[in-house]
Amino acid sequence: MKTLNVWHKRWDNIQNRTFTDTLNERQSRTDDVYEYLKNHILFRHLPPGTQLVENMIGKELQVSRTPIRNAMKKLEEEGLVKIYSNRGAFVVEPTIEEIRQAFDMRRHLEKMTLEQIYDQMNEEDFFQLEEWIEHERKTYETRDILEYLDVNKQFHMTLALKTKNTFLIDFTERILNQINVYLMLYDVFVDEDLYEEQRFKEHELLLEALKNKDLSRLLQLIDQHMEESLNYMSLSKRSNKIEEKKKSL
Repeated sequence: MKTLNVWHKRWDNIQNRTFTDTLNERQSRTDDVYEYLKNHILFRHLPPGTQLVENMIGKELQVSRTPIRNAMKKLEEEGLVKIYSNRGAFVVEPTIEEIRQAFDMRRHLEKMTLEQIYDQMNEEDFFQLEEWIEHERKTYETRDILEYLDVNKQFHMTLALKTKNTFLIDFTERILNQINVYLMLYDVFVDEDLYEEQRFKEHELLLEALKNKDLSRLLQLIDQHMEESLNYMSLSKRSNKIEEKKKSL
């Protein structure tokens, strides 16, 4: 009986190990598919509106449908993919109006933030913002758009966090994440040499106005900052392309 109990214990260990290994393998496959699709979307190998066909992805990566679907759900949560019942999954393709609405919402959130903190900033806050600006400047040298978007987000989140307003912080982070998706899909940073544009200068002007506690100047700069961000996405060119496409149909 003792020997039988030992055998059962060994079998339980084997079963547990096998189950754990299977879970890890499934997670690893999901992660691989997720990274593959995300990189192809962000670097425009899969343009906005492209359908993500499970069979083709499965053949390309030698994986089953389960990790593909799990990866797509994760990408949908991040705003990179849109899944339609009975139609499938597509790389997100926001309309020009949706992009403008997102920036307009961000404009209001940024202004609310500055109205609450413009006279509360201290030297430590200024130092942290200067650090982000310096980091941002370096992303132009490396042309690392992912790093640029992260640093840009951290600059604005530093201001939002200063408000200590939970809802404002949450909404600001969500809108920044969504806009980062739009910037990756359409911003000409990816395709052109924009070092001369030096967008970090806009942040330098914001920092200067914060140091001077100049609220009217800050609000003016936010309007300017949003318009410049929209210009970097070349929405007017995109609008013209859409009109040309419609005429050719």
